[in-house]
Amino acid sequence: MPLPAQMTVLILCLGFFGLMTATAQPAEALPNDDELKRDKDIVANWNFQAVHGDHVPSEATGGLNGWNHGAECVDGAMAFDGMDDYISIRPHRKIASLSRGTISVWFKFDSIPYGEQNVQPIFYFGDADGGTDNTSVIIEIGHFWDDVKVTALYFTIFGVPGQKPTFCFDSNFDLMVDTWYHFVAVVGEDSNTGYLDGIELVNRNYNFGGPNDSVFFENVPNVGACFIGKGYFANFPNPCYFDGTIDDVRIYREPLDAANVAHLFQEGRSKDESRNLAVTRRYIAGASSAASLEIRRDPSVAATRIRFSLSERTSARLQIFGVDGRLVSSLLNEEVGPGTREVTWNGRDGSGRPVSSGVYFCRLETSGSILARKLILSR
Repeated sequence: MPLPAQMTVLILCLGFFGLMTATAQPAEALPNDDELKRDKDIVANWNFQAVHGDHVPSEATGGLNGWNHGAECVDGAMAFDGMDDYISIRPHRKIASLSRGTISVWFKFDSIPYGEQNVQPIFYFGDADGGTDNTSVIIEIGHFWDDVKVTALYFTIFGVPGQKPTFCFDSNFDLMVDTWYHFVAVVGEDSNTGYLDGIELVNRNYNFGGPNDSVFFENVPNVGACFIGKGYFANFPNPCYFDGTIDDVRIYREPLDAANVAHLFQEGRSKDESRNLAVTRRYIAGASSAASLEIRRDPSVAATRIRFSLSERTSARLQIFGVDGRLVSSLLNEEVGPGTREVTWNGRDGSGRPVSSGVYFCRLETSGSILARKLILSR
């Protein structure tokens, strides 16, 4: 049954969902383990394989051990409830003195932050309280928007009390719930960057500063806490908590290069079968078979026309998601040849029922990339 004629669809084009332009170096081209910076330059490694009671040891030398506050160790990773679970670590000078280096972490989040607690901190180093004078290093999911659910990944450094961040970049696309990701933040002598699933985020979005800013732990003047799964922010004094699972948090005293990051990603993927199934290499330049994704409203049939182009034959899955990560409708899941193809979404879910007004995501996944567009449905 066609939708009411008064339905309108406003398309907000946010660009390609996570399309990146860097190629991972093949594993066979990597140097031997004993030559890797990741081995000789590691400062701390909380991989949660030896958690005993509330004690969370660091596998790297130096005794930067942590203390568990309610998180549950599940299959060698730490599960946080988003309410009050976290791991505290003494903000040791070995971390506080780093002027450059690398942070590496595996994570998956179970819910989308919204409202007052609309940030989920993965890693935090800085003040032991929040407020306008907060200074810190933060890796987080979500951001401070009162009326929008955001699941982009952010890396932010507040270096001056009472001021805006020295630099802050985000992934430039929303991440999906219940999906393992590997993120690596790198700060060099005159640069900063980030990698997701082993590939550099070359299209990352800078909210403050730029790629040539170089500040790290050493540049945080007020240090009183280091947390996994908890953080304070300049926007308000109450702490936020992570809802999901975190694994294998590492800190290096030197900036890792692309080859080392790719090796870390492959190493983490091999940890268990569930992570191998959950993590995909989505963002490799040259391997992307999706050339474009276009969405248009068709008033004559009160529907949305979705057109995409492929440069080669590939498996293709076209789906509509809600902002909470819930699958609304699966429009296509098959092998498709090169060329242009058009699919129509009539504003209904998989059971044929009309969906409510709101924000939705149209997501095209191929063997080499993911593209998406955001749309708002109003009736």
